[in-house]
Amino acid sequence: MALESRPQYLDNLLLGTPDLAFNAVHQELKRLGEKVQNMLAAGMPAVLHGDREALRRAKKMDKAIDALHGHIVHYLGEISKQNLTREETAELLHLLETANSLENIGDLIETDLINLGKQRLKQEVHISPHTRQMLERIQREVTQLLVMAVEAVTENDAEKALQVIGMKGAVNHLLTEASMHEAQRLIASAPDRVRTYGLEIDILEKLRRIYYFTKRIAKAVLVDDRG
Repeated sequence: MALESRPQYLDNLLLGTPDLAFNAVHQELKRLGEKVQNMLAAGMPAVLHGDREALRRAKKMDKAIDALHGHIVHYLGEISKQNLTREETAELLHLLETANSLENIGDLIETDLINLGKQRLKQEVHISPHTRQMLERIQREVTQLLVMAVEAVTENDAEKALQVIGMKGAVNHLLTEASMHEAQRLIASAPDRVRTYGLEIDILEKLRRIYYFTKRIAKAVLVDDRG
């Protein structure tokens, strides 16, 4: 097993002390979040203008995410066997929700976005530089919010969680602006415009889904914080 997919903090000796075990999970979730962020940062350029090798490298990154997610879920299962208080049980469910949402984002990139990149190559679709910049801008915004959401979990920071959720309007504005740009481009006289439009709209929808899972991570912090 690759070192990057092995847990660094999940020590079975901590299981008898749930607070320490949860702190270990926080550290691993930070690592898991970084892997997902890196995959999204590498995956978007590959999808928009990369070759098959770039897509293959981005897709391969999900293996480490799946492996580390599995270790975290197993460890949380071991913690659940302890005599937990109601608050500790709520914390366990919150961390499980975070791990699953991060893994869902990884799967979405690996399956949906990477497949759209392969479709672009197969259909010989060319995404214009302006549209690429617009989509990469949305990706960077969503990635930054994902960073904040993971920090909200690992630092138990309700204020950061609220900031992530509060950006819903701004993210939706970017997505709507991009959709309007796509609609205007649909009537352009560029070759394969309809095919290109469909591909670019699908990419926008995947970014919307990634932000959905990012909000779920943040909302779990608030539910836990409010008891």
